[in-house]
Amino acid sequence: MNGTFGNPYLIVNPQSNRGLAKASLDLILPEMLATWPSLKVLETDRGGHATDLALLAIAENATVILVLGGDGTLNEVVNAMGDQCQIPLGVLPCGSGNDTAKSLGIPSETKNLVRHLLNARVKMIDLGLVTSKTHTRYFLNVASCGISAVIAQNVRARESNLSGWAYYFETFKAIFSFKPKQLSVDIDGKNIRHPRCSLLAFANGRYFGGGMQIAPGASLDDGRFDEIAVSNMGLGFFLRHGAKVYRGLHLELPQVYKMRGRVAKVDCISKEPFYIETDGEDAGTLPARFEILPRCLPVLV
Repeated sequence: MNGTFGNPYLIVNPQSNRGLAKASLDLILPEMLATWPSLKVLETDRGGHATDLALLAIAENATVILVLGGDGTLNEVVNAMGDQCQIPLGVLPCGSGNDTAKSLGIPSETKNLVRHLLNARVKMIDLGLVTSKTHTRYFLNVASCGISAVIAQNVRARESNLSGWAYYFETFKAIFSFKPKQLSVDIDGKNIRHPRCSLLAFANGRYFGGGMQIAPGASLDDGRFDEIAVSNMGLGFFLRHGAKVYRGLHLELPQVYKMRGRVAKVDCISKEPFYIETDGEDAGTLPARFEILPRCLPVLV
């Protein structure tokens, strides 16, 4: 796009990363307004508000939607855009994890964000879709269920006090209380059983959980997700192998199963709920359908 935005909108979550997003906005807004004088800045003030603001931007014929915030804010915007919107999405990472930006290869240094946008090109990437009994949600990066969804719930509950280590400590806490369940997965017509599954992830991007490289081989534009299942993820596993997940070296472990696919139907063989998260946001409980919608979302990279 060569940095030319005719009717640009910037959606900001000022509370993201314990309020640091507001400080980042104050730092880069003068440069942004000098570069794009017609820029319209919209700030969120509640959960889900970014979806409403993105719908407003779409209705007012935005030529680009820029998002300053974390993965949750991005997910809200993507759920307004869906798989039919052709307005480019610009990611200005300023959350506690910024996993989507990592997967996209977007720099996180605030001072370089405007320069990045000026030199960015539009890339069509895949979009994920989760359908459960109570939710239908798109995801840009990773959808998962099990212990990761419990961790995401706890992280959201203490959002105002988040630090960069929040995911790590919430993982440590959740391990003591989480009970693995038996899951049945039908992926592209092939049925797989995971007898004692702690975590099941469908990865469009490579990173989640505050920097864990859950799917090191995942690609955002190949029309498939990487399914990663981890069994019996107890304290011993976490202490011995936790660092390997951050480096993407866990796939050869016997407790880790990997497969690639386009559509998966997942059910839990238990009456207890098995929770789902999409880019850190609540997406209900199993049973659910996970699918990839190929190259339908334009993103500035």
